[in-house]
Amino acid sequence: MKAVLRGSRRVLPPPGTVITFHTAPFTRFSPKETGRWAAFRVIGATPAMIAVLVLDGIWTAPPTLADDAACGILCEHRFSLRQEPAIFGLRPPDWKLADLCEHVLLGTAPLSTQERAHAEAIACYGISARYGTSLDSASIAAEGEWRWAHDRGALRDEVARELAAEMAEAAAARDRQAARTAGLTWDRLHAETPLAGWDAAAMALPPAFVAGARRTLLQTCTELAALAPKPRKPAARAIFKRCVAWFNHADHRIGGMIGTAEREDIRAALAEMARLAGQKRLLEEIDGWRDW
Repeated sequence: MKAVLRGSRRVLPPPGTVITFHTAPFTRFSPKETGRWAAFRVIGATPAMIAVLVLDGIWTAPPTLADDAACGILCEHRFSLRQEPAIFGLRPPDWKLADLCEHVLLGTAPLSTQERAHAEAIACYGISARYGTSLDSASIAAEGEWRWAHDRGALRDEVARELAAEMAEAAAARDRQAARTAGLTWDRLHAETPLAGWDAAAMALPPAFVAGARRTLLQTCTELAALAPKPRKPAARAIFKRCVAWFNHADHRIGGMIGTAEREDIRAALAEMARLAGQKRLLEEIDGWRDW
């Protein structure tokens, strides 16, 4: 089941939907095959937010709907967590079952009063509500808690190695970005394909939207380059505002499919142009204009 579009409306997963999935390795240094299955329920779904509750069962094969009915809410207490229920909100554009390993739709089940209350807290941004950016959060919770209970020492070691690797990668990325920024010109930027890493099929985005996004960013680059070496702030602001307005309108037309990853990619492209134009301070304004 995908949060897909019919016309201009997104079809949300019905509350009560139960999905089981093969858990993913907790880190890149964890055993590649977990041999475990977990499950979650959708306890609420609105155009603004989907509420997901991870169940406390772990199986060696896909469970049945009856198996899931006997489960409670998974509570997380690995590392610094303190018995927090594994319930999180997810924006509809981030509802992508492809972010899970193998998964199976089991059906629907009635929701309890407690589950409905949790969904309401998510929808209203309650004090204790938690939010994610991917359905992978369900796998992280289920696999992480099983490993914490049964294989804690190895899990600690794997996480330490993961953190060290991430720090090294972040440092290398900063070095690459610094080198790129130092040699970046309008001609070079215009010769590149904006959002080159986007694959419409893999990201479940309309191809026309991806093509339009690239054209819009190229047009923005062209207009700013025409005002080089440093466009005046009012002129640059107007160009960026037209670009953001296009994305706002396009995202509305396709039913709000710009998710976290897409938003970061678009913002990174705009940030490069703002820096090249000598108008970095416009980035704060750009964030205020966007609806996605």
